[in-house]
Parts: sequence; C-alpha cells; structure tokens
Amino acid sequence: MLETIAAGAIVLVCVALLTRQFIGTSRRARLDAALERFAQATQRGAHALRTRTAQMVRWPGAHRAARREAEEAIRRARGDARGDARRRTDDPARRKSSAKARKLH
Repeated sequence: MLETIAAGAIVLVCVALLTRQFIGTSRRARLDAALERFAQATQRGAHALRTRTAQMVRWPGAHRAARREAEEAIRRARGDARGDARRRTDDPARRKSSAKARKLH
C-alpha cells in the first residue's frame, strides 16, 4: 500500500516537471511563484503545528507546576504551620504582643 502511494507521488512529480518544461516562460514564472507561495505556506503551517504540539505536550506539566506554586503561595500567605514552619523560626524581628489593645479604626 505504501509503495503504491510513493510510486504514484513520484509519477505525479515527473509529469508535473515534464509539463513545466513545455509551457511558456511567463506561465513557468507564475507557476514557480505559486509553488514558492505554497511551499512557504506549508512551512508556516508545519511550524505552527510543531509549536501547538509542543505546547500541548508541555501544558499538563506546566499546569501542575503552576497549581503547586499557587497552593504554596496561598499556604505561605495564610501562615499555615504545615508549609511555613521555617519562616516562623527564621523571622528576625518578632513582635511581642502588647498589653494594650490597638484600635484599628
């Protein structure tokens, strides 16, 4: 099956090149320009496909890492003892509670 498809593609290329030999100069230039545009569009499409595929492959890992970082930041902001024991012991200037109550308003 694969050999048949490859042979058919080779025959099509040969016929196209033979036809190109017999057309006029202006038509050959237009054909070459059209083929160049097609090749550039194909390259852009292949690059976009590679980029999207790489993003889809990398996304789950990046998503997990971002979620882990967010949970860690939330835990630090809350001051949970589970994830923030080191910060509490390393705090150089701990305030002692005052006997007077402070009014916040």
